Amino acid sequence: DHDHDHDHDHDHDHDHDHDHDHHADDKHQHQEKHDENHHQDEQHKDHGGHGEFTIEYHYQCDDLAKLEQINTQWFKLFAATEKVRINLLTDTKQAALELAPQQSEIKL
Repeated sequence: DHDHDHDHDHDHDHDHDHDHDHHADDKHQHQEKHDENHHQDEQHKDHGGHGEFTIEYHYQCDDLAKLEQINTQWFKLFAATEKVRINLLTDTKQAALELAPQQSEIKL
């Protein structure tokens, strides 16, 4: 009866070792995936911290004919900004513009 318990313990240890080896393989596979993702992150390191968002402004002007341009201070306030895309809609004009630090005024 004692030998039977010993055999049972031996089988249990064997199964445990087998499962442990299986988990070791899983860990290796996870490491490969981690390295692959890490490599992809390195390719886009220079893109870190960039964002894209939408801001909508509405201006009311009683005499639009006198308004020739809109000057923005965006690039002074947010120096890391590379460009701003503008969709301009007035009663007489519709335009898609792109502003940059060197060109920060919207001509109407």
